Amino acid sequence: MSEKPCPDEFEGDWPEHTGDWRVNPHIHPDGLTDVAAAVYAAGKQFLLWVEPERVRANTPIVGEHPEYFFTPVSPGDADRLLDLGDDAAWQYCFDTLSDLIGRLGLDWYRQDFNIDPLPIWRANDAPERRGISEIKHINGLYRLWDALLARFPHLTVDNCASGGRRIDIETLRRSVPLWRSDMQCPENCPPEITQAHALTYAEWLPYSGTGAPGAAGTYEFRGCYAPALGIRSAYAQSRPFGDDPAALSRLRVQCEEFLRVRPYLSEDVYTLTQPGDAADLWSAQQYYRPADDSGILLCFRRVSSPYESARFPLYGVAAQKTYLFTDADTGETRLCAGDTLLQKGFAVRLTEQPGSKLFFYKTI
Repeated sequence: MSEKPCPDEFEGDWPEHTGDWRVNPHIHPDGLTDVAAAVYAAGKQFLLWVEPERVRANTPIVGEHPEYFFTPVSPGDADRLLDLGDDAAWQYCFDTLSDLIGRLGLDWYRQDFNIDPLPIWRANDAPERRGISEIKHINGLYRLWDALLARFPHLTVDNCASGGRRIDIETLRRSVPLWRSDMQCPENCPPEITQAHALTYAEWLPYSGTGAPGAAGTYEFRGCYAPALGIRSAYAQSRPFGDDPAALSRLRVQCEEFLRVRPYLSEDVYTLTQPGDAADLWSAQQYYRPADDSGILLCFRRVSSPYESARFPLYGVAAQKTYLFTDADTGETRLCAGDTLLQKGFAVRLTEQPGSKLFFYKTI
């Protein structure tokens, strides 16, 4: 339980208290209930970020119940791994999380997992029982989420795990990864990486999320479009949110565009270019909504691409229909025959380098 202020995620001693889920009374004397009240008064939902399995060795629970934890690989290891295959440890974890969820009325529960468990599991297996610690622990994890969802039917589990490192069929049955990659943690994350992620994640994970840099331009912001989008404009006290009216106005425009785009991001998706992070490529993606025969086309010309224009044959297009395309930046419209779109593709010109284009289209 840290008593020191933490101005952002990279400063302060908060990482030294992972596994101690008592709320600091010196900073939050109301135990976060005042935060919850402010969230709900604003008409929003409350997500709490917790990492219950990795516990720092100096936290009270390790001293009180060392039997809840796997024997560390080395006695000097700073972290301990909670054994979710142990009934008593599992019950402690479930009770702790249930108290937080119930007391704060959480809508979303984010479970993070920032430890390499395999060496610990292996060190706790007898030679003839190799793999049993892992099996019991992971079964305990699934049981934990099932129990939380049964007790709190309104709850949604956000599966983080160092950004996308615990995405499997069983976790996806119970959760959504709102933060699918830690590549977006640095402020200067190359935008080509998020573009490549969009081309691949969307085909396999219809519901996932990523994050946009706090001061992103249009090129960077559009490259982060996903069904869930975190906007990191207020995570650091050193950069107060809202002090720059121009930046706030730009962010408002970007968010309004994203809200127009978001309904399409859970529809049929087609990758129009090969994924990759090379700076001399174009990246393009199409989303199509069969229910009303409409969609979006999202294109990026990267910083070293020598090509000002490209043509993209589109999917889901009917040869006998006519389509109206609207440029999201200029408002300009273009009529295109379906047979032309199928045979020759849709032409996009980008003079900016790097640059992006977003088109909404529908039948007329």
